[in-house]
Amino acid sequence: MVSADSPKQAKKYHDKGYRTFRVAVPNDNLYPNEIPCAFESGGVQCIDCGLCDTAGSGAPSIVATVHGTGANNFQTASLIPTLQVA
Repeated sequence: MVSADSPKQAKKYHDKGYRTFRVAVPNDNLYPNEIPCAFESGGVQCIDCGLCDTAGSGAPSIVATVHGTGANNFQTASLIPTLQVA
């Protein structure tokens, strides 16, 4: 798993077969191979989830919504449109 700084960078990594972890703006769309962080979607702690530590190309990429005191400084200039996934 590699860290991606934008959806555009995540797509480049996905095209090369890598899983990614990236931060998104609220209500951002996800690529088909991405899922929201388990803590955000269900309150599951990292220690109990372990998905970021799962090896293999079949595991999904993880997206976390920007949060905290620096959230307003998150730059969206490099964002590209993505697909909404149910």
